[in-house]
Parts: sequence; C-alpha cells; structure tokens
Amino acid sequence: VLAAAGGSAALLAAAWYWQWQGYPPCAMCWWQRYPHMAAVGIGAVALMVRGPALPLLGLLAALAAAALGVLHTGVERD
Repeated sequence: VLAAAGGSAALLAAAWYWQWQGYPPCAMCWWQRYPHMAAVGIGAVALMVRGPALPLLGLLAALAAAALGVLHTGVERD
C-alpha cells in the first residue's frame, strides 16, 4: 500500500513540477491526475485502517490511471 500510494504521489509531484516549470497540462493530463489523487488518499486511509477493501479500491484507482495513460498516449500519437 505504501509503495503504491507513494508511486502515485511521486507521479503527481512530477506532474506539478513540470507544470511549475511552465508546461501547461492538457485536459487529459488533468484526467490522469484524479485517479492518482484518489490512490494517494485511499493509501493514506489504508495505512491507518486495516481491511481488504481499501487496497482493492487503490488498485482500481491505479488501473484507472493506467487506462487513462494508455488512452492519452494514443491521442498524443495520433
């Protein structure tokens, strides 16, 4: 859980860094951030509250981010 939430947090930090450097995000970039934000929040709660449901919700958030990433690369290549 810590590695997954930390990975999403690192990806968000990198996105915000590049935005701060002057690279404005497109709409799909924003779409990809929402599941990562959810994964970080779910991971934080999962570290405090034990149970099988929260890691599964985090997994779903990560899969949603991955699916949006694949879609985003397809749009950018087209």
